[in-house]
Formats: sequence, structure tokens, C-alpha cells
Amino acid sequence: MVRRIISTIYTEGDYVSKKWKKLNRQYNINRMQQREKFYPDCRHVIHKYIYYIRKRWKMKYDYSLYLVTDRRYKNGRNLEEAVEQAIMGGCSMVQLRENAIPSSEFYYEAKAIKQITDRYHIPLIINNRADIALAVDAAGVHIGQRDIPAAPVRRMIGSERLLGVSVTSLEEALQARKDGADYLGVGAMLPTKTKEDAKIVPVSELCRIRQGVKIPLVVIGGIRKENAEEFLRLGADGLAVVSAILAQSDVRLAAEELKSICKASIKTDFSCDSANFS
Repeated sequence: MVRRIISTIYTEGDYVSKKWKKLNRQYNINRMQQREKFYPDCRHVIHKYIYYIRKRWKMKYDYSLYLVTDRRYKNGRNLEEAVEQAIMGGCSMVQLRENAIPSSEFYYEAKAIKQITDRYHIPLIINNRADIALAVDAAGVHIGQRDIPAAPVRRMIGSERLLGVSVTSLEEALQARKDGADYLGVGAMLPTKTKEDAKIVPVSELCRIRQGVKIPLVVIGGIRKENAEEFLRLGADGLAVVSAILAQSDVRLAAEELKSICKASIKTDFSCDSANFS
């Protein structure tokens, strides 16, 4: 009798244990299915939130003194050294423009420059080459009107990187903004030896662009410390310069002088009336 009772207990206990394991396994399966259904929705919301954070963060970039490199103005200096001196003088953004060298050399130059810009927490923009920008994890790409259109470049680099577009008219500016540009490069404002075939943008057109689009814009072409303040008064968010810094004997001092003009012009009221350029 006792043996029968003990046997029954073990049998029933084994049945209950197996039943419990089965129910527990089914419960875990149901939880996993719920997770698989819920998490994609969470990821969608998180990615959307990150996208807007990044968009807001990009709007906080400092465009005030935007250095564009050109190896013709190294004056015997190493390009990395010149860029570092310019950053120490106040340059807030650096664009690496190397149109006349092989892709491999461009890549290694970009890696070397990025080590410097990362050290000072300055964004590095790559001119024209989205592939190089992605390869070195640069902050963004800048393209011209004769390069790959902005829309496909935006798809290539994603939403987290900056996209700058050179424009010479309000129509080009509106199209660039529509295609996903984060900022505009307007010019050439004056004749320049850096790009002798560049189209000159009248001051009146700069004013139209400033009034027509709200994204940041930098002016380029013939910008010097003598006329920098006038362009900032027209509503430019920054000065894109090449020879005004790199062609000078003291790169750091040249950058400091332009930066001081930028800082002094922050509180200046914008006006397109009676601008005087030389």
C-alpha cells in the first residue's frame, strides 16, 4: 500500500513537472514573439528620435571661420601643420579640397587631417568625394553644381553627416535645400586666384539667397580681413577662406584676425543696403 502511494506520488509529480516545463516553455516562446513584434517598433521610434537629435545638433555647428585647403598655398609648410595652426587661430570648420591628386593619396591625406581635426573637435568636410568622407568617417561632404547632385549624395552619406552645396543663385539655393543641404557655400563673391573661372555672385543675389533660405550659408571667393565684416553684415553665417589664411606667412595670426572680426560681427544687424566691397 505504501509502495503504491509512493509510486503514485512520483508518477503524478513527474507529470506535473513535465506539464510545468511545457507551460513555462510556451510562456517563454510567447514572450519572445511579443519582443520580436514590439522591438522593431521601438527601434523605429529610437532611430527617429536620434535623427531629430542629430538634425538639431547639426544646426549648432560653428560656420564662422571655414577653412578650405589648397596645397598651392602651403609656402613650404606641411599641410597638416598649416591646418593645425589655422585651427589654433580660430578656424571652426575645415574642408579638405584635393582635386588634383590620386584617390589613394587623397584618402591618406584625409586620414592625417582628420586626426588633427578630431584632436581639436573640429568638423572635417571632404570636397566632392563622398566615398572618401565615408572611408575616413568625416563630418560631411561639400559638392559643387558640376559634381554629383545633392539628392543622391544625401542618400549615400545618410542623415547624420553634413552636406554642403555651392550655389550662385537663389534657384540653386532652393534646390539644394530641397535636396537635403545643411548649409550653402555662396560665391565667388569677388574675383579670386584660387578659382579663376568661378562665376561672380552679385551682392544683390547674395541678399536674395539670404532672404530666401534659412539654412546657414558661408561666403567664399576673394574674402579678406578688409572686406570680411561687410559680408557678415549681409547675413552670412561664416567666411570660407583659402589664401586669406594659408597664403599668409603666419597662418595662426591670420586666422586669429579673421576670427576676431567674426566675433565682433555677431551682434551686427544684417542689412543689404549700401554695402561697399573692394
